[in-house]
Order: sequence, then C-alpha cells, then structure tokens
Amino acid sequence: FEYEESSIQLESGDKIFLYTDGVSEAENNEHKLFGDTTIMDIINLNISATPRELIGKMEEEISAHVNGFAQSDDITMMAIVYNG
Repeated sequence: FEYEESSIQLESGDKIFLYTDGVSEAENNEHKLFGDTTIMDIINLNISATPRELIGKMEEEISAHVNGFAQSDDITMMAIVYNG
C-alpha cells in the first residue's frame, strides 16, 4: 500500500471520529454492511454530542443493525474534541 502524508489545521471545537473497519463492515444476518454512509449519517445527526455520547449512539446503532448476528471483526472507535 502507498500512503500519503497530509495535515489539517484544527480549530477550537473541531471534532474527530476515528474507527476501525470493523465498524463500517459490521454486518447483519442478510450480510448487509453498516457502511460509511450510515456512520456519517449518525455523526451528522449527533453533531452536538459529546465524544462519549457519540460513541454510545454509534454502539446502539451498530447493535441494532447487526441484531445479534455474530461479530466478525474488532470494533474500535475514538472521538476527540480539540479545545485549542
């Protein structure tokens, strides 16, 4: 794999949500993936949530999506607010 280096300038109050592919690839019994679009939808609907609240909401939505189907990959998430 080729990797690119880049940087961004964070402003006070900016948020970062990091996750492993186990989040986007969480699948239900119909083999439908949770997906990046769903992740972005949840973030946008919870834009004012604290990091803890956002991760909790994401966990709830993943659980509802998989509906008891066996987890096949790790699910790791981190949310950060930059306070300047």
